[in-house]
Formats: sequence, structure tokens, C-alpha cells
Amino acid sequence: MGQRLEKKCIATNIHYSMLGQGDLSMGDACPLKSLEEELERVRKKLHQSVKGEPSRLLDPTVLPISRELDLLIVRYQHLKHGI
Repeated sequence: MGQRLEKKCIATNIHYSMLGQGDLSMGDACPLKSLEEELERVRKKLHQSVKGEPSRLLDPTVLPISRELDLLIVRYQHLKHGI
């Protein structure tokens, strides 16, 4: 890991802890990277659930996935931008 990225991960870990998100394990060197991967996984899941049909946005199975993605986006904004 480059020195710049390492410093960013350390700062992110400190900020993450300050947000009350719990203790971070040493194995999770950069929660921002993990969160980006989780965002992508849930985004793909939502896309697959909708299947390109806008009418499926009203399907009851889509709403929980959308809400999960919303929460991940908010967490990502907190970590990345400190908002």
C-alpha cells in the first residue's frame, strides 16, 4: 500500500471510529475500500432486481435493496467527505 493511501486509510479509520461505527479490525486496513466494494455489490443486486423495467421499481422485493443501498451511500459520504 502506498504511503499516501495508507495515510488516507488511517485518517478514515479514525473518522470511522469517531462516527461510532464500532472498532475496526486490523484486517480491515481501509474501510472506505470495503464500503466501495459493498456499494458495488448492492448496486448490482438492485440493477438485477429491476431488470431494466421501471415498473419493477414498485416491486416489494426491490425496496429493501434500495434502502440498503441508500444507507451504504450515506455511510460512504460520511467516511469520504466527513459529512
